[in-house]
Amino acid sequence: MLKKYSTKLFHPRPMQTPAVLGVKDSGKIQKEKEKKLESETVVMKKVEERRGKSHSDGKKEKKKHKKHKEDKATRIMKYFDEQLKHAKDPNQPPSIEGWASLAPHKRAYKRPALARIEKLPDEVIRKIGLFSLNPDLPLASEKIGKQLSNEPFYLAFCAAVFYHQPKLHEYATYKPQWTPEQVALQTRVLRCRWLTWDIYQKYTYCAHARYNMYLRAENMKKSERMQWKPNFGRYDDCHLDEWYMEVARGCRIPQKLLRGPWTDDKIDFLHYLENVGAWVDDSNDRRLAVEDAISAGDHDVVELLLRKNIGVIPTTELLQSAVMNKNGCSTRVVTRICAAALLRQDKFGIYSIDWKDQELWTWADHHHQGPQDIGWWVKMQLRKAAEHEKPSSSQTVGRFC
Repeated sequence: MLKKYSTKLFHPRPMQTPAVLGVKDSGKIQKEKEKKLESETVVMKKVEERRGKSHSDGKKEKKKHKKHKEDKATRIMKYFDEQLKHAKDPNQPPSIEGWASLAPHKRAYKRPALARIEKLPDEVIRKIGLFSLNPDLPLASEKIGKQLSNEPFYLAFCAAVFYHQPKLHEYATYKPQWTPEQVALQTRVLRCRWLTWDIYQKYTYCAHARYNMYLRAENMKKSERMQWKPNFGRYDDCHLDEWYMEVARGCRIPQKLLRGPWTDDKIDFLHYLENVGAWVDDSNDRRLAVEDAISAGDHDVVELLLRKNIGVIPTTELLQSAVMNKNGCSTRVVTRICAAALLRQDKFGIYSIDWKDQELWTWADHHHQGPQDIGWWVKMQLRKAAEHEKPSSSQTVGRFC
């Protein structure tokens, strides 16, 4: 007797081999195979019609992988052929190789080919970045960005962009002449996220050491110069106002320094750029910056924004926002705004705040509920400021920013 085996993996009921069933039963298998092929062909036609493919043209899309050009009907034929082959040996059940051929093939993922510049070593990429002085080079690709994202490259790039050094015999009469291209480049570099106050301070240490080494090397003999070793630790207490590393006049202050939160590093960087002549050319940036500073109650930032190069004008609307601040009226912020307005009156004769504004006095009366409270203090500030000379008919109240 031939042993019977179960093929529940492929059919819901046991399948008998042609050796047991005979020639008639093998014909039934062939008919079932043809019926399945016909049903699969009908399904394939409906799918192709839904996708909008016309069978009349007879043109089929070329597949990317040559190994998987066979359609589903051909794979079904292979599956039944494999079953018939295994059925010749009654002691061995059919394998699942034929059924595995029906499984959908996954498309292999291929990484995009690297460009020629991406195949270069890190040292060459850094030299290209320093010679090109293109701050957008790290944005070209992820690989180049990783190669150029390190502190030594940042310091070298800052030195190439900001540092300027004349010859020794030109030291007494040297005045830096900035071209519009250099001003635009420095403005673009200041906007980079990696240029923080910490990075810029480290660059100044390198600039001091470089300048002092240059002066000493020029005055040394050749034999002494070859044996001299510089000591970089001597330049920890360096000054930021040295002429050979100043930012170009006319640079724009980046927007990242005009938004809160107002950290010490951000305030120091903003103060330095304002001192060396950088300025803000967008009135919307000024307005948003002073609103953030007033909301945070930071009087140092408000005083810094009211300076000439940043250009926030102390107006009646600005004083109202400081007095009626939802986070509370900060006396220091109000004092800074009033002092800046009085300075403009005394120095330039410009009256930008109406000290008798009805909204300010109404707010002060409403909050004046006891001696020396915030309402009383605001009234005292308005009375003191109103004692100055009144504006003439030709003078107008300044606009907000």
